[in-house]
Amino acid sequence: SFTVGAKHIEHDVHFVCNRISKSQLLVKHTPSSHQLADILTRPFSITPL
Repeated sequence: SFTVGAKHIEHDVHFVCNRISKSQLLVKHTPSSHQLADILTRPFSITPL
């Protein structure tokens, strides 16, 4: 049995895999250094004054 959230994720994964298999979606690797949202998840380096 699935929870509502897990079933939703399963549906999303099926949708994406289906599009990839039909060549309607191309998935490309993006290094983390180019992912703007990832910048805010890293700690800032603190330099003493």
